[in-house]
Parts: sequence; C-alpha cells; structure tokens
Amino acid sequence: MHMVSRYRYIFWRFFAVTISLLIALAIASVFVIVAGSNPLLAFYSIFEGSLSNWESFSETLVKATPLIFTSVACAVAFKSNMFNIGAEGQMYIGQAVTAVAALTMPINLPSYLFIPYLMVVSFIGGAIWAAIPGYLKLRFGISEVVTTMLMNYIPIYLVDYIVFGPFYEKARRHPQTDPIPEAARLLKIHHPYRAHIGIFIAIAVSVAVYVFLWKTSKGFEFRATGASTTGARSMGINVNRRLMQAMIISGGIAGLAGFSIVSGTYHKLKLGTTGILGHGFAGILAALVANNHPLGAAASGFIFSVLMVGSETMQRAAGVPFPIVSIVEALLVLAVLLSGRMFGFLSRKVRI
Repeated sequence: MHMVSRYRYIFWRFFAVTISLLIALAIASVFVIVAGSNPLLAFYSIFEGSLSNWESFSETLVKATPLIFTSVACAVAFKSNMFNIGAEGQMYIGQAVTAVAALTMPINLPSYLFIPYLMVVSFIGGAIWAAIPGYLKLRFGISEVVTTMLMNYIPIYLVDYIVFGPFYEKARRHPQTDPIPEAARLLKIHHPYRAHIGIFIAIAVSVAVYVFLWKTSKGFEFRATGASTTGARSMGINVNRRLMQAMIISGGIAGLAGFSIVSGTYHKLKLGTTGILGHGFAGILAALVANNHPLGAAASGFIFSVLMVGSETMQRAAGVPFPIVSIVEALLVLAVLLSGRMFGFLSRKVRI
C-alpha cells in the first residue's frame, strides 16, 4: 500500500470509529438521563474507575491479561475459518491444569522453571480441549460452533469438582484450593497492587501470533484457508491440517488465559473468577471488533477491560443502574462493530 494511501486509510478508519462512538454515546446518554443520572459524570467515571490512578489501572491490567489471551485465541481460529466459541471452557481447563500441576509438583522448582512448566501444561490442556471439536468437525462434519459451545460447561463443573473434592482447601471455608507455591506465581508489577507480568506475556503472545500469521509461509496458509478453503486447496495447502492446527493453537492460547488467572491473579483455583461476562465470551467480541487481527485483538481486549472495570465505577459514582450500565457497554461495542460498515460506506464515497 502506498504511504499516502496508507495514511488516508488510517485517517478514515479512525474517523469512522470516532463518529460511530459519538453516535453510541449520544444514544447511551438518553438512557442515562432517563435513569436520572448525569451522562457526563457517568462517562467520566469509566475513565476515572479504570485509568485515573495506579490502583484502578492495575485492576484494568488484571482484567485485560486473560482477555487479551482469549481475544487472540479467538482471532487465530476465526482468521482460519474455524469458529471457536469454546475459549471460555478452554480457559477453565487452563485454570484447572495450572492449579493441579502446581499443587502436585513433587519437587521444589525455581520460579524460572516452574512458570514455563505451568505455561506449557496449561497450553497443552487448552489445546487438547480445543482439538476435540476440531477433530469432530473434520472427521464427521459436526459444527464446531455447537461442540465448542457445549464443551464450555464441562470444565466449569470440573473446576467445581476440584475445589470441592480432592483439592478442597484444608480450612474448608471457601470454594477454592490451597494457594499454589510462591515459585509458581507471576511477579507483581508494583506492590501492593494485583497487576502482574502476565500482561507482558499476553502482549508477547499477540505479537508472536501476528508475526506467525503475516510474516511466515505457514501463517499465509492459515490466512489463505480462512479466506477460501477451495482456493487454498487449489494452491496445494493441506486445508484440514491447517484447520486442526488453528484450533489447537487457539485452544492453547485460551489455556494460557487460565494460567494467568491462577498463577498471576488469585494464586489458587477458585469459583467465580471471570464475572458475569466470562473472558472467553468477551474474547469473541474483542476478536470480532479487531477484525480477527491479533494485535488489534490485544488492543480490543484492553479496551474491553477498561469498560468492564470502569462500568463498576459508573454504577457506584454516577448512580447508574446496572441494566443501564450493560446497555452503555453494549452500545459502545456495537459502535465499534458497526464502524466497519461506516468505513466501507466512506471508502466508496471518498475513494480511499
């Protein structure tokens, strides 16, 4: 793409997103006013609650870390034409595998060995869980949308069994395991806040996925398969192999999201770690907002975490009822999704 054309593309893309967001904010303001709250205070509280100081920014990073993993995981699968709707379950598998592996380690490993070991086993756990619907799709033609969606529920109940069964904490007070060893925990970025170096691992993974998909011949085969399986086959690409590999990589990255939650945030396996909108399901939206680009998915995941953390402050500080908070979040997400349509309209008018 010529340099001038690239700048024009970036400008009009940014313009489309900005206009879409302004329209969404205007519509959201109507709901906030009807609820009896000040829209300016409500929208400012999103920034204040998520980015205004280190404490709030730390909580945003905590939310962003697994969300970046799951959004990149979904982007890999979607870009290759495999609709992995099971990142939530794969993330839970990653949590379970990380906790069990850490709690059953028979020897005292140093942190520089323990952490990579847990990353590998969580990746493998998520990859195996994603490989099952991938195999069913390629071998029997069963829709991966259905199988991945249904397979989200099994790991959730598996975690229930683990925390109430063989790994129930010794105190028997809460639905959780005992803490994992110190050497199995990710370092904090700034004590005493919860943000940890998992955010840098998530960003590194998104960059690695981008380099793989756009800078290597194998990555081109993944993208070609996603663009057209018929065309990919005519080029001599083993389409079934690439589709299976896409699911395996996608599930493995989602498993790393579970690793970051156990090893970085809670240092134990416990119930209720992902909130009302699980990181896996939010990752699907984040990937779609980014048009399945891994770097865009990472940025989108961070923005989603800003909305998640800031919306809690909007509810408390501005007195916005929870249903209205959900409506505001949905409108902002819709705005970004629809900005692509607006950009397409503008590109035809101004010949970008």
